[in-house]
Amino acid sequence: MAGNPPNDERHSFLLRWILRLGRPFGAKFVPDLTVQVIYRMGQYAGVRGPGQFQYNHLAETLGPQIFIGAQRHDLVFDGMLSQDAVPMTVRLNLLYRYDPRRAPDVAPALVRLPPETHRYLLGIFVEWATRTAVNQRNSFELARSPVLNVVESEIAGSLRADIQPLGFEAPGARPVRVLQVQPPAMLTERQEQIAQRRAGILAGEEFNANAYRRALITEFIEQLARTGAGESIVNFNDLLDSYVAEKKAGAPPVIDPSMPAAIPPRPPNNTKTDDDKNRW
Repeated sequence: MAGNPPNDERHSFLLRWILRLGRPFGAKFVPDLTVQVIYRMGQYAGVRGPGQFQYNHLAETLGPQIFIGAQRHDLVFDGMLSQDAVPMTVRLNLLYRYDPRRAPDVAPALVRLPPETHRYLLGIFVEWATRTAVNQRNSFELARSPVLNVVESEIAGSLRADIQPLGFEAPGARPVRVLQVQPPAMLTERQEQIAQRRAGILAGEEFNANAYRRALITEFIEQLARTGAGESIVNFNDLLDSYVAEKKAGAPPVIDPSMPAAIPPRPPNNTKTDDDKNRW
């Protein structure tokens, strides 16, 4: 399987001819969304590109190529304390780009750093902004989508103010997207128990006695259809009412512990004792 052709073979014939003839005169080319760092007499002199450019062989040298397009990076932060002191794990995605022309004063230091170091620097600012936003909400609020949208906006606003002087940018309407906010395992289990209890309460509130009555009658009719009922005619409402009345009559009385116990009246003493018989 053949690999991708070299970059020179992707260029047009005219561009390749210009670069070949102009190589002794400092002809150079960089692709789209890329700039070339130039050093003049050993010092940072700016960047050139994208596209074709020319530099002075005698006084200038080429530095690294910097990608100035948008990039995405995932970040995970552990131990983010919420307002109720619950450690949360936050996973988010960051959209950013770096252009040394935005901040020429700090560019001499930043253009020498690899992209991994750029992401590390951004992570420091994002962590600080995320910690501040999470600490203003409790752990239950952070599980709601509307709250997370506000958290994203707060992180993005704080991040833009911090990274703009360095030449970084957080483009777009939502450069920060919170992918997951994970509470501790014990709290997750507790929230599941609360949700189950809430579902049970709602199911009890939706109980309809008439619907339950119709369900019982339907089940009884289906049982008769399976076992056979002959030609007899049954009034199912009367049957169900008599069944309920029988169950109520046979059920033990319910004693309310808050009511005082009734003391039965003492029967009259009409019986004669042995002493009375002997007396007569």
